[in-house]
Amino acid sequence: MTKVVLPALLLAVGLTQSPAFGGTVGWEFTSVGLSANNGNYTLGEIFTPTQAITVDALGYYDNGCADCLRTDHLVGIFDATGTLLGSTTITASSTDVGHFAYNPVGPIDLIAGQTYVLEGVSGTVDLYVYNDPGFTASALITISGFNYFLDSGALDFNGITPAADPKADAYWGPNFEFDGTTTPEPGSLTLIGTGLLCLGGIVRRKLS
Repeated sequence: MTKVVLPALLLAVGLTQSPAFGGTVGWEFTSVGLSANNGNYTLGEIFTPTQAITVDALGYYDNGCADCLRTDHLVGIFDATGTLLGSTTITASSTDVGHFAYNPVGPIDLIAGQTYVLEGVSGTVDLYVYNDPGFTASALITISGFNYFLDSGALDFNGITPAADPKADAYWGPNFEFDGTTTPEPGSLTLIGTGLLCLGGIVRRKLS
């Protein structure tokens, strides 16, 4: 009887596990447009998930060549109050995916309808890009604007008011990857817990 119950137990536990590194990207483009570096900036996107998502990696622009990064880049994600939810330092050894290099983080659960800010430090050597052909953003997030601030190199929160009006393609430095399925809500977790208790009761009755 234990062999019948065990798969159900494993399924219930699996529903609560975090996603693996490498999911849906926040945004991408088919080819690079204009590149520049005219100072040490904090570049950031202000966005709102349209459903609950789980961020499992943060990244920074590397033009498809992580080994080509010449300096490190701090990247972090903040909630609307300025609380840092997670951060990492992108280096030449980070994992290249598309035009960005990523490090696994988190998991960081983001709530549908809440505003978040993703920020990355440009440094004075590596390039950021803008006006990129074929730019697209994930359908699961809404970008409301972007920030760019001269910075000393620290990862600072600059608020949820865009420094520039929303546009389809802004100044791109940081990026993120996320699990494209809905994060379990508290009610779902309660249901899973109830199911485990019921399964435990079944096992006890069968063994007695």
